Amino acid sequence: MKQYQKQRIVQVGACVAACFLPGLAFAHPGHGTGGFVEGWAHPFGGLDHMVGMVSMGIWTAMASSYRQRAAVLAAFLAGMLDGGLLGMQGLSPSWVESPLIASVLATGTLLLWAKPCPISVRMLVAACFAMWHGLAHGLEIPAMAGPSSYVAGFMLATGLLLSLGVAMGQWIHRSLSRTRWAGAGVLGLALVVMGS
Repeated sequence: MKQYQKQRIVQVGACVAACFLPGLAFAHPGHGTGGFVEGWAHPFGGLDHMVGMVSMGIWTAMASSYRQRAAVLAAFLAGMLDGGLLGMQGLSPSWVESPLIASVLATGTLLLWAKPCPISVRMLVAACFAMWHGLAHGLEIPAMAGPSSYVAGFMLATGLLLSLGVAMGQWIHRSLSRTRWAGAGVLGLALVVMGS
């Protein structure tokens, strides 16, 4: 690998890492009155959200076609919306943060495993993981003044983070070792979140 390529990789890695620094705390404890801006900012406010969404996008990029990747992303967003509706209806397990971290750990493990799987399995995994993230959002929505605009904001931001992950994944998956390193990085970040 040429020197300038190594420098570019370090620069891109530093930029990606800098995106995660502002939100080292969980994004789920209380918010203000709600609205689009708060919904948009929410996924960027916690390392658990950012790592979860970006790593799911990276894993999604392993799907073999654009249509399959789009189906997995749609399943994730639908699962998040369903989880949000459950939270709004009052489903409130006290342990809601545990499945969030477990989903990030599992995504890191899937990247380390780096094996193809059927699209139906990818969609099911994405929807299940997203449901827990959506449930955490939904628990906060009923107390807000603008729940529909909040939902629109966090769904749009989540779509952006997933898309960023897919874009990163298309480069990462050109090499099996990079895919496994990405999985190790996701697991490491999940451990950081667990420790905070």
